[in-house]
Amino acid sequence: MRRKIAILTLLGLMLGCEQVPSSLDEEAFIEENPEVTFSLSVDYFDFDYFTRSFFSTATATSPHDDLQVTAQLFTGDSLVAELSLNDSGTGSDIQAGDHSYDMNWIMPESLLNELSNSWKLMITAESQGAVLGDSTELNPSIPQAPAIEHVAHQDTLHLPTSGLVFDTLRVTVSHPDGLDEIRDVGFRSLKPNGEYASSGNQIPLLDDGGAVVLYEYFGVKITSGDTQAGDGIFSLTLPLSASDLTGTYIWTFTARSWEGLISEVFEDSLVVMTGSGVPQ
Repeated sequence: MRRKIAILTLLGLMLGCEQVPSSLDEEAFIEENPEVTFSLSVDYFDFDYFTRSFFSTATATSPHDDLQVTAQLFTGDSLVAELSLNDSGTGSDIQAGDHSYDMNWIMPESLLNELSNSWKLMITAESQGAVLGDSTELNPSIPQAPAIEHVAHQDTLHLPTSGLVFDTLRVTVSHPDGLDEIRDVGFRSLKPNGEYASSGNQIPLLDDGGAVVLYEYFGVKITSGDTQAGDGIFSLTLPLSASDLTGTYIWTFTARSWEGLISEVFEDSLVVMTGSGVPQ
């Protein structure tokens, strides 16, 4: 009996017992990892309007090393992109070896008119001839610009012979997603001499309830003149003195969202006259 065991042991050493199963091995050799299954799931799918990019992440695993993952992107029934994905940390993939297959596809400008359609992402995984598929759909969010609803101010101002005369601009704005989406409101002022005030820079209006002193003019502390903070009415106090230009001031107002979208331009004007009521 001992001789038989010795012969079997010698035979196992000669054949390489680490690769060849034998009755003396505690566990037979298994080529693949039994804890890894063939699986696929789409975890994330989104669109960024400003970069025109579709993003997705899919998780895929296989006990074999021949795993191939591809992505197909459809708008309506039309296939617009077909991509090979990887888990090597190259291209659009973020991190190598994490079983996440990332996609970043920039939509051509020629497809912008299709953006309001429903978009479908199909991910396919293939290994050892077996195929898995998973899909998801997205209706991309198209950000909206603010709108200027109304501009209120005096149509005509008469310059004083001394001191100051005041006008308060009040610009009412709105946004489809709420006032929190409005980043700022301002205007450019073309003076009667053909030059722009503030070197042509945007002059801001505020919805701060008049809480902040903006500057002093002839010793007078000037605030925005706004009456209620956060109500969507942006204001600015305009002080004029006898030395200011008379004539017509052309104002162009715009509002901007936090996403950088700008409203349509709202144009208005102010006529400034001397105290006698005659433009100089």
